[in-house]
Amino acid sequence: MKKLSIFLILLLLMSCSSANKKSSKKTQTSTAAAAEVQKPMGPVRAGQYYPATGVFVYKKDRLILKDKEISYNLVDNTGLLENIVQKVTDKFDVQSYEYVNLEIQGDIKEGTIYVNRIVNYRAPEDRYQTDVIID
Repeated sequence: MKKLSIFLILLLLMSCSSANKKSSKKTQTSTAAAAEVQKPMGPVRAGQYYPATGVFVYKKDRLILKDKEISYNLVDNTGLLENIVQKVTDKFDVQSYEYVNLEIQGDIKEGTIYVNRIVNYRAPEDRYQTDVIID
């Protein structure tokens, strides 16, 4: 009787361990598939976009040397840039020769930034009404 109970306990432990291995393999493959789908888009660059010329200017922060302003032509792969510029011009009366502050992520190739994601946008600071009248 004692041998039979030990045999049943061992059988139970082996079946539990094999079931655990199968479930852990499923979770590993699902997390690996999710990691393959996401593609790195590069660092976030904050700067000014001039809609009239299509130029994006940002300040490159260098630790030792003086900061450097770099300008690139901007190509929008998201399709959102026209709507953002239109919204800012309608709401804040920004002209086409003025700039719009953008935070973008994308790839740089031969003097052109190919935008994959627009993180944030903002109208110029002087366009916000800051006059507060207190009676």
